[in-house]
Amino acid sequence: MSTGDLICAAQAVLVDRIDGRPASEDSISQLWNSQHSTTSLHMIQLSKSKRHLAFVFDIEGTTTPLPFVTKVLYPHSEVRLEAFLRNAIESDDPGVIGAAQEAATVEPSIADALQSNNKQLIQRAFEMHLRHLIAANSKASYLKYVQGRIWKDLYEDGTIKGHLFSDAVRCMTRWGMGATKTAEHATTSVWIYSSGSIAAQKLLFGFSSAGDLNPTITGYFDPTTVGPKVDALAYSKIREEISRVTLVSGGNLGVVFFTDHLGEVSAARKSGSMDAVVFVTRPLNNVENVDAVHSATQQDSHQSPVFNVSSFDQVALDRKDDVREDTDQSKLIDAIVSEVSRYHQSAGTHQLKSFL
Repeated sequence: MSTGDLICAAQAVLVDRIDGRPASEDSISQLWNSQHSTTSLHMIQLSKSKRHLAFVFDIEGTTTPLPFVTKVLYPHSEVRLEAFLRNAIESDDPGVIGAAQEAATVEPSIADALQSNNKQLIQRAFEMHLRHLIAANSKASYLKYVQGRIWKDLYEDGTIKGHLFSDAVRCMTRWGMGATKTAEHATTSVWIYSSGSIAAQKLLFGFSSAGDLNPTITGYFDPTTVGPKVDALAYSKIREEISRVTLVSGGNLGVVFFTDHLGEVSAARKSGSMDAVVFVTRPLNNVENVDAVHSATQQDSHQSPVFNVSSFDQVALDRKDDVREDTDQSKLIDAIVSEVSRYHQSAGTHQLKSFL
């Protein structure tokens, strides 16, 4: 069964279950079994052949429901944007003023406002520019900085919590810092690589629905530290840093990257720095071009091997861990529906089907 078949089957079953209609779930169970077997076999082999295995996770659509940023974080930060900028600019906050000066290099109205030294004009011009970038889902560093500052307040006052898939919590805890392994298997570590700033990453995992998971994470990467996620060079830099921190190099080190983004799958594979790349298909992920998925996930002897999973539970490092309790079709679909429903309830502002 192809990845495209998975996407279509999962969406159909999910909608049927939500509507209370009977659905044929055999295809998803079969795919779960085949993905689980293929991925785990490779990971078990890696675990036995390496001294250390580093797992590098993307966030949106991988550890966290894809709509969390756009449907929860962005709306909340937009509501608070005006008041935050007004207070920061009035008090000459050096971080925010520096962000405005960076924005002024691409937006003349902000440059003019800064030249006038009129704080109200600066706030208005900067705010309008940032709202435009938010609507365009821009990755501009100064936008990420301002959003990160606002999100810090939102997390700390309990307005929001970082949403994580339950299997992500289990595996990050199992593979993260402090996890013990027997001598015959590789030690493991967990790393994060996201387009969001490292500060924002730490907030999401520090104030998560499962508590503070930062102690399980060895290190964090973002575009300012290693480069864009669609640049193959970034993954070479990631491997170098992991080697430096773990003191494990060459063939003794295994690095596995998990992402839901096809461009990142391609870049990571082309880099030659990943021992495996895992393409993650989650409920609510936006995968429109099935042909592109098929092309990006084809095995190629000249590139890193690629695997497809819908849950981190499909990855086992030891045959004794290779337990398939969730392969029962009703349990699997119940788990998916429960995860989506939990997210919907905690988001609280959108109908479930609007995410599908």
